[in-house]
Amino acid sequence: MSDPNPEIPSPPLMPTNYVADVSTDHTGWHNKVGWLLNTTTGVNVKVEGAVGDGLTDDTAAVQSALNKGAGGTVLFPPGVYLLGQIRIPVGTTVRGAGSSASTLKVRAGLNDDFIVNTAGDSDITIESLAINGNKGQQTSGATARGIYLQSCARLVMDRLHIFDVEGHGIHLSNVGTVVGQRASNMLLERCGSSTTNTYGSNLATTNVTDLTLTDIYSYDSYKAGFRLSGQGIVLNGCIARRNGNGGIVTVSGDNLGCTVNGGIYADNGFVGGVGYGNADGIRLVGSNSVIITGAVCSGNYGSGIGLHNTATNITIVGGVYKNNGKQGGTPGAVEGRDGITLNGNTSPVTDVTIVGVRCYDDQATKTQQYGVRLKGNVDFVAYTSSSTRGNLTGGYSNTSTTGTTIATSSLVGS
Repeated sequence: MSDPNPEIPSPPLMPTNYVADVSTDHTGWHNKVGWLLNTTTGVNVKVEGAVGDGLTDDTAAVQSALNKGAGGTVLFPPGVYLLGQIRIPVGTTVRGAGSSASTLKVRAGLNDDFIVNTAGDSDITIESLAINGNKGQQTSGATARGIYLQSCARLVMDRLHIFDVEGHGIHLSNVGTVVGQRASNMLLERCGSSTTNTYGSNLATTNVTDLTLTDIYSYDSYKAGFRLSGQGIVLNGCIARRNGNGGIVTVSGDNLGCTVNGGIYADNGFVGGVGYGNADGIRLVGSNSVIITGAVCSGNYGSGIGLHNTATNITIVGGVYKNNGKQGGTPGAVEGRDGITLNGNTSPVTDVTIVGVRCYDDQATKTQQYGVRLKGNVDFVAYTSSSTRGNLTGGYSNTSTTGTTIATSSLVGS
């Protein structure tokens, strides 16, 4: 069959799992830039009037597309979408063309949370896009979060790049039991703008239940790489480097059942290359029933792992904790400079099992004081089958003031 209008070339045969970028003249298809949609169709924000040139305010068009696509899929073709606050309806999937192709950029002076839901709206998916927080053009770190979702059950976030957000990059805030939150394959960078602001971690949670984080890289935030509050939290193969006050930081009094499977938590306590605070690679405060397996914690300003005040029922199996204590000097009442520190400063740290760990310092100028240190109100500790040779001051130190049940065996360099 001949072309009815030969002056307008027909597009090439399009694979069924790609869609056209309607911002073009319809002669090209973005099947070479990862515009893979798993054969899913949806509401295209450019059809609804979004420009995606990084200059035009696309807020109205994008919100219109989200409202029209509520309960379905809303598509962001390649482009940079300059936006104010947008709200994702219940049951909606927001999908870009890839984190290097589709960018949602916060417009100058928004000074508010960027991507939000109505509290309780659930079954939301956000995937395959980037969020540029444009924090150089914002002024309010307290309430300028990149993604702020409240009580969103059955949440999926995947293949996102979130960077330069004034407040938290992602904040999941829940009331009551909210299950089924998952995040994976993400790069989070440079969130937060002040070491004194409450909001400034790359990923933060409040009262989450059964949250799984997989292969998330968290770099250079002003506060924590992961600031976690809740229960049933699992981290699989995550990485947190160069964050201001720790790689993983839990909040006192509301953490139950956290599992850390592998991962790297290193060089924390630095912001922009400048030392900031007594940051541990993994800092557990007020946490109960935590299992850490095979983690690597190195080069942190504080300790590799710090267990503080009311941390109880903690199990640390394997892993490497080396070259920490970069803060230097003598630690105070609430800090450590060790591979692993158990520190009951104002309340006890109890029921801790440490087995098969390797804690050492191989720097030319050593900074890690002890491999494992117990100090303050610490009791009921079993420490076995571990090696702590090669630290600045010693392998193992127990200066606990109340400990009566401290068991050690099969230690090398203790």
